[in-house]
Amino acid sequence: MRRHIILVVIALISVLIVISLPLYLEFIAYPAYEEFLVTSVEQEMQVLAKRMVKGNQFTAPISQDQPLPEKFIKSVEYIQRTVGLPKIKIFTKSGVIVYSTDQADVGHLTSKKFFPQMLVDGLPRSEVKIVNNNEVVGDIQMIETYVPIIDNGVAVGAFEIYRNITQMKQTFENMKKHEQRTMLPVIILLLAGGLLSTYLADKSMTELDQSKEIFQQLSVTDTLTGLLNRRGFTAAVEKQLTILQRSGTGAFLLYIDLDDFKLINDTCGHKSGDQALVEASAILNNTFRASDIIGRIGGDEFAILTVHNRDPNAEEQIKQRLFENLARWNSRKTFAFELALSVGVVEYIPGSPASIDELMSSADAMMYAEKQQKKTVRTGAV
Repeated sequence: MRRHIILVVIALISVLIVISLPLYLEFIAYPAYEEFLVTSVEQEMQVLAKRMVKGNQFTAPISQDQPLPEKFIKSVEYIQRTVGLPKIKIFTKSGVIVYSTDQADVGHLTSKKFFPQMLVDGLPRSEVKIVNNNEVVGDIQMIETYVPIIDNGVAVGAFEIYRNITQMKQTFENMKKHEQRTMLPVIILLLAGGLLSTYLADKSMTELDQSKEIFQQLSVTDTLTGLLNRRGFTAAVEKQLTILQRSGTGAFLLYIDLDDFKLINDTCGHKSGDQALVEASAILNNTFRASDIIGRIGGDEFAILTVHNRDPNAEEQIKQRLFENLARWNSRKTFAFELALSVGVVEYIPGSPASIDELMSSADAMMYAEKQQKKTVRTGAV
């Protein structure tokens, strides 16, 4: 009798587990992931908004009567292009669109009831939207994030920034389908024994946790090259700079651009362009140490943070090693194109620390100067 009661209890517990597991997935785990995705995008958009506003001063709130500063517009267009954002809008404080990468939006008034309160509390708001596109099979899923434009602590307008999350959502939906498929054998096995069904339920929970870890990794990784994306690189470098500041250790930040990338795309095709990015990433991985931080920060641009050993020749040694590996790769003539890199290097000095944004900006400027010098030399040779 006692054994029967134990078996009944085990069976009831197994049934409860089977019933509660899909409810947990549907009402707790899956919504938690979607909330995590929206929060992550909001944080990313706040960082991008600060970068677009940085260096610009607004003498008055944004209005329809005054044109936006040209430098500000160029900064917005640069961020959109390098990060790959589908659309950016700029609103006045009254909610009128004065700038959009889609000109048809200009002049329209926002219908969002939260807009006035957002300007007061300074907190972003996000919405997940499904967009129909006749040129693409299936729907495109976007997160639209509204971020106040803050100047000297005062909201002078707002951004609406679009982020395409279709790929992440599709991966998430595939994971959900996989979870749903695993539930059927769990239920069938429950009829044969409650212990086995409990084991399978626990296994399914483990897979869900692993999937969350994978999604978190995808949010900071460039899918083409396997390097950190801009978000992942920035987060990793900020942590490393804190460690370097405490230990008094110096480092170099390199900003690298793949020369003539558009020419490779135009003459050899986009697959070759993608391959060029992959090969450039491999050269960087072979040049730098596993402890160095390497990222593809957008388009054909890469960045590296490498700790140096106080050797006065360290910078030249790093560049020499990089260009030797590049020359070795080109000598193989494996592909129909050659690779060339423009490099800007700045030093992080613990005694007078700079932020990641300042380091990136300085290295970017030095890289651009080198690129222009190459063009000047090339033009003079012609």
